[in-house]
Amino acid sequence: MGEDELVFEKKEQGEPALVIKLKDKKDLSDPRITNILMDVGISIETFTQLLNMPVKGTSKETFNSRGVKIEDVVQEIINTPMGKAEIADVMLYKNAVAGQDDMALHLKVGQTKGFEAIYVEEGEALLGFPKTVDPVAPGVYAASKQRDEILLTPGTLAIIPAPTANGWSKTGEGFKFRYICQPPWNSTFVKPAIDAV
Repeated sequence: MGEDELVFEKKEQGEPALVIKLKDKKDLSDPRITNILMDVGISIETFTQLLNMPVKGTSKETFNSRGVKIEDVVQEIINTPMGKAEIADVMLYKNAVAGQDDMALHLKVGQTKGFEAIYVEEGEALLGFPKTVDPVAPGVYAASKQRDEILLTPGTLAIIPAPTANGWSKTGEGFKFRYICQPPWNSTFVKPAIDAV
């Protein structure tokens, strides 16, 4: 089968991320994957199950503040050994990228800290990681203009532990992905990171 291919690794203290092209999404034995999952407190077995199980939720549409559709989502909240997790199958549209203030970060929650993961099924998109994110006021963060822009293609898995900021920079036609978020996405701990001036 060969090895999984490293696409991007962010090693900044306290803000790690791993983007890797998988040979087989049922085989997550790559040590880089096992290490980052161990750091966020989820077992390989549980994560593999979340990545591969069918989502039984109902489909819903999400719109931006201008009323333009940005995604179709089938979402389910399930219980795992480390608490509730969200799994979703997402079709992301081009209008999901606003062109400014597109970054967000998950604050660490509880003992498990939390994470999000993206596995690309179809299409391509650019996922941006700002070089730095700084608090500028209580609950307000600013993301640097310097970014690592990572091309996500089918078979690419991104694992992003809290509080590593990220955001979509560009989405192509027909971009579909599996999204995993533990704990389930919530605006109480997912905070926007505005563009630094």
